[in-house]
Amino acid sequence: MREARALEALLTRHGFTQPVCQLCGKDHHYGHRWEELRNYVEIVTVPDAGDEFLVCRGMPRSCLDGAAQQQVHLDRAAAEQLGIQLPRPTLRLIDLTRTAMHVDSLCAQPAGPISPGVIKKVGEWTLERLPEATKRALDDDSVPSAFLAEIDSVVLTDLPDVVDLTQVEARRLLVDLGFCGSAVARVATESGHDVAHLLGTLGVGAHRRTFRDYYADLATRSGVGHPPRQTFVSTITWNAPTIEVRVDDTVAATLPSVFDDQRTRTWTGTSDEASLWLLFKKCAGLGAVANVALAPVVFGDLPVDSPDAPGRLAVATAAMEEMQDQMRIFSMAGNRAGGMSADVFIYGIRQFGVPWEDGAEAPSGPHEAEWIKRDVMLGLRSPNYLADVRRRYPMLLEPDVHAIEKAIGQPSLAEKLREAWRSDLRDEVDAATKARLAATTLAARSLWRATGRCSSAHLGLARKFLFSHLRKQARTSTPPTAVSNDSGITGMTEQDVVRLAEQRLRGVFDDILRHVDPKSLVGAEAELGRRPSPACTLVVPGIDAGRVRDLPNRRCGDRTSESGQFALDPSVPPPRVRGPGEDRCGLDGEDVVPAAAGE
Repeated sequence: MREARALEALLTRHGFTQPVCQLCGKDHHYGHRWEELRNYVEIVTVPDAGDEFLVCRGMPRSCLDGAAQQQVHLDRAAAEQLGIQLPRPTLRLIDLTRTAMHVDSLCAQPAGPISPGVIKKVGEWTLERLPEATKRALDDDSVPSAFLAEIDSVVLTDLPDVVDLTQVEARRLLVDLGFCGSAVARVATESGHDVAHLLGTLGVGAHRRTFRDYYADLATRSGVGHPPRQTFVSTITWNAPTIEVRVDDTVAATLPSVFDDQRTRTWTGTSDEASLWLLFKKCAGLGAVANVALAPVVFGDLPVDSPDAPGRLAVATAAMEEMQDQMRIFSMAGNRAGGMSADVFIYGIRQFGVPWEDGAEAPSGPHEAEWIKRDVMLGLRSPNYLADVRRRYPMLLEPDVHAIEKAIGQPSLAEKLREAWRSDLRDEVDAATKARLAATTLAARSLWRATGRCSSAHLGLARKFLFSHLRKQARTSTPPTAVSNDSGITGMTEQDVVRLAEQRLRGVFDDILRHVDPKSLVGAEAELGRRPSPACTLVVPGIDAGRVRDLPNRRCGDRTSESGQFALDPSVPPPRVRGPGEDRCGLDGEDVVPAAAGE
């Protein structure tokens, strides 16, 4: 605290009225509250000089360059004490960990804000020009020099240093430049060029920072642990319009767009692609609501025999049922508004799923973190599954990775209930506790079944928009594509998706309920029947997200008939749904990979 007060006094004495970077005077990511600023700078008294200096921890090179351009000079005596040899024509070569600046030599006024027109111009180009420019480059068999030149001159050349951007601006550029980078990657692949080489020819800003390095700096500046490559989050969550998830009359979650205009960036310029991204985002929002409702029961904040536990699981179930509805509506919309053409998906959208580097993956549904969290919390934890989950960590935000690992370190809901019933058999707890525990187990079974139906609906979508078309086209010759259509973007085959759906459809909680005495079950079913079922709905503010009301309501049928959800593609049989006796632990260690509401 004394250090913070000393720093505040020093800055005030030299005319700084707000926290700013003490090297260039700009109010960027060093602009924290006084008590936080000490994490970024410290006061140093140079021996024998008697003057106070600010040493900036990990000062970025772009900030050094900016200081040099403003003709900010190091005090020679202080520099010598700190081991810095003067004079230097530029500050960019100074050891970043030992950079010091005499406070008296700083300009006291922070620089003005970045013109919003620069960021807006990039967004407009991505929205209006990228699809057409990409198509023209793909149609041209020659070297795609014109395409690269346009991106370089129109999109990249005027971009500011990352340290001068706000977090929102950095996230917007992660979206726009992510689409540009993957467009270049596809053009490179189809024209026979190396992806890394073509991306390496692009320079950003006045200092011509490489595209990949600039993108990595944006990822750091975003403040959310974003990887240095395009991700599910930058392609979908930040890109698609803002959505709200409501439980009854309460807004349970809002997933905002980083843009104010509710417009969606696409590679193809089609409503098909925009509709697909919106479906992905809806599923992510609904999944987040389900996970927030589920987490207290899994992490022990709410005991499994609490009277409130069944209600939380019912909210999670309602969210998953709404997710299944959204998939079904999307599938049945066909080529109408809100739907998608299989040809656009196969030969358009998915062909931009080219990794930027060897060994990496392009963004896809399996990188949707909420699905992984829910799988782990419910009990899908075979060693092979977890190995594949961890293999995808480089595509996830750091907080999501931490959340998944935290869930892995906790007993799953299935394990907690199984143990609770074992304790019940040993300890002979009272009838009221048994009834509450039975109600939680029944509610958990409903959630597990709803999750299984979503997984089977996902398989139906994958078959309708990819795998069925592959079987039809196997008998005909098709031109080579940038991304192989033999499997999903992350390499998942139809058999992989089927095996995962089978795991999610097993009667894990039916097996647990075998240990419950009939009297407790009857009482629990009666109690649950008296409770009102929560209603979960989606709202896309400013956009008509009307539901398809004339479609038959799948909730009018038998909810336990999970395999019937594969009717989205009647040309192939559904996966075999194993009975509860075949998998008493809910896991058998099959070699599967995680899937989400997408490819």
